Amino acid sequence: MKFLLAITLMFAAVLTANAQAEEERSEAEVEVQKAMTELRQIPSDIKLLDESNKKLAISNQVQNETTKMLNRQEQKIKNEDAPSLMGKVNEFDEKVQKILSRGCGANFTPDRELAEYCNAANDEARKERTSIEATQTDLRNRMQMIIQTRTAVSETTLKNFEQQGKNDAALNNLQARKLTLYSQVITRRMRLAKSNAIASQACKSLPLEKASCCLQVVSDGRNPAQCDVELLFKLFENAGAFSTTEVRQAN
Repeated sequence: MKFLLAITLMFAAVLTANAQAEEERSEAEVEVQKAMTELRQIPSDIKLLDESNKKLAISNQVQNETTKMLNRQEQKIKNEDAPSLMGKVNEFDEKVQKILSRGCGANFTPDRELAEYCNAANDEARKERTSIEATQTDLRNRMQMIIQTRTAVSETTLKNFEQQGKNDAALNNLQARKLTLYSQVITRRMRLAKSNAIASQACKSLPLEKASCCLQVVSDGRNPAQCDVELLFKLFENAGAFSTTEVRQAN
């Protein structure tokens, strides 16, 4: 009776141990699958960041070209348009002084010939003044447009710089996360006998120094991050070391 009880207890212990091992294996498998799913998503996330960076580069190029265009416009105003306007203003002032010197400053003159001259000269002067004022307004508007556009360029350039910084940080995080996931998958998969055997064989295809580090990861539990972890992950993946569902080997 005691012998039967001992057998029963031993059998129950074995079943419990197997159940625990299977539960641990299942949990490890779930973690591996989660890591693999996250790894498959990372290239898409990196692609989105690359696309964002390309758009930022295009936008920055537009801002540079816009700045060059504004510089040309500003130089033209300062070197050509403004001096030309000042020349017209000076000529206009000289004409007005000439008209006044002919006696056209009075509101009334009995001299018919002088009156006709003054009326014609004043009409022409008013037209010229209107033209000068229109040119002045145009120059002011153009300079205001340049100022406003420069402000918009500065704001866009700053936003692009800030977004570029965010993209770079996100990309660095993704790259770091990818390497961490590589290590996690390799470490967990090397606990499986078949995966271990496949990986061990795959290591032999590497150059001597890398093969040595690879075998230490497979056989001695070395941290994959201390080797070329991305190389090892792709090597093992291509060899089929991650496709097995075999139970783990005993530690």
